Parts: sequence; structure tokens; C-alpha cells
Amino acid sequence: SYIENHRHDKQKLMELAAQWMHMIRRLSYAGIAHGDLQHGNVIIQQGLIKLVDYDGMYVPALSDFTSNELGHGNYQHPQRKASHFGSYLDNFSAWLIHTSIICLVIDPSLWDQIQQRDEFILFHKRDLEHPEKSALLKIFSAHDSAQIRAVGETLFRLLSLPPEEIPPLEEIAINGTQVDHSVEEHLKALGLDQFATLSQVQTAFQVWQRIWAPEHYKHNPKLARKAGERLQSVKDSVAAICQAHKAAVHP
Repeated sequence: SYIENHRHDKQKLMELAAQWMHMIRRLSYAGIAHGDLQHGNVIIQQGLIKLVDYDGMYVPALSDFTSNELGHGNYQHPQRKASHFGSYLDNFSAWLIHTSIICLVIDPSLWDQIQQRDEFILFHKRDLEHPEKSALLKIFSAHDSAQIRAVGETLFRLLSLPPEEIPPLEEIAINGTQVDHSVEEHLKALGLDQFATLSQVQTAFQVWQRIWAPEHYKHNPKLARKAGERLQSVKDSVAAICQAHKAAVHP
């Protein structure tokens, strides 16, 4: 419903796509998969994404088990079975949702071209099971947008792969919301991990400002100069993290 209500607002949808990308990456870092990414398990609250319904999720401690559900058919790879249970589990549905949002950014009219709208964004189970017969993919293949045409080609390729070989979202996303891996190094420089919030970044910065304040070392010009260099490095890291966050929210 959020996508439908904002399907003509490119900025809102781009922000949603960027948030989706970063949320999926955070799950991936932790080795976690939700297991049933679909519209009914995603709540948009004040513009922010919240996932619900974790009964089929994968965590590393469950690696010897099989899945207790296969997820919503309109969002899952048709070859998915109970034996498919690992950190890769969300790769296909994450791509499908992200791609659907971006396609609507490019062409909002796609929403109204869907016949017999049901529990899906753009792609239905029948499109995934029989892509060669899909009316939607025929629209994609003849579309004026090269990006949308590429989506159809990518979908055919992904459907030819077994679920465990589907690449992570950031490797196959179709727009510029890619993640800057160098941000991880800047976070490490502040003593933070990749899940740190901007608030935590600012708090860490305040701590390092106190530690490397040059006035603490005014008795020794050499140490004062070194402290100044370290403090500047910390400032550069904070600036890089904030810039990356701004680019992700407003690509």
C-alpha cells in the first residue's frame, strides 16, 4: 500500500529502495535471512522499514536444519525447497522487491498495466514459474528503458540458477544505491562495526575528540602534532560516513 500510495513520487520510492538495500546488507553481515520477504511482512512506518514475522528465519546456529516454510510464492524462487536454508535465502526475494521499486521509479505506469492485481508488487508467481509466457516480461522486453529491459534479462538468468547461487542484492541491483565498502574501514577507525547508527558515530567522534585533543599534548609539540593528525583522520572518517549515508538516502 505504501508503494501504491507513492508510486508517482520518485523521491519517496528511491529513498525506500536505498533503505531496502542497506537493510538487506545488514542482515547479510549477520549471516541472517528472514526467509519470507514479501509485502505482508514489511511495514513502512514514518518512512522507515520494519520487518515482521520471523518464524521462518535463518540464523547461523540453525545451519544443520531445513526450512519450515517456503515463503510467499509471488516473491520466491520457484526452485526453492525446504533443503534450501542458509544466509543466501533472501537473495532472490530481496532483488525482486528492490527491482520492482526501481522499475516503478522509472515507469510508474507499470503499476496500472498489471491485470488482476493480487498479493504482489509487479511480479506474480506465474511470471516466475513460466517467464517465457509472462505478459509482464513481454512488456519489459519491449520497454523504452534499457534498465527495465535489463531487468527482464536478469530475471531469466536468475531463474536459471539454483536458489543457493543467486548473488547478493548489491551485486545485481539495477541502480546507483550500491554500498561503499570503504565505509566499513571508516567505521572500524572509530571503533564501530558495520551496524553502527549515525548517532553512535557522533558519540564515538565526541570520545575521540577528547582523546586526541592537541591541548592534552601541548607540553610536547611532536605528540601534539601527531594527536592533531589522528583527530583529523577521525574527522575525515566521520565526514565519509555521513556522506555515504546521505548518498544512500538521497541517491
